[in-house]
Amino acid sequence: GRGASWGKGGSKGGKFGVQYGDSGGASGDAIDLQAEHEARRRQRQKDMEMQQKILSAAEVICTTTIASGGEILSKLNFSGILIDEVAQATE
Repeated sequence: GRGASWGKGGSKGGKFGVQYGDSGGASGDAIDLQAEHEARRRQRQKDMEMQQKILSAAEVICTTTIASGGEILSKLNFSGILIDEVAQATE
């Protein structure tokens, strides 16, 4: 089957090798990788929802100017904003 495999090689430097393509039975590995990817995606979604819930309940949010432009804060409405060190702001 098609898939990918990797592992520590026996070379002197302990280099890692990757085999891609027809690996003769690595399709189970590919399914495991797909399941792991899906589990990580679901966990990231749950984490994002938890962060959104916490931030929505907060009365005050302190953040850096960089993080203030992030996706999670763009979903919130604020009645006031105080920017300290405004010289660091780009807009």
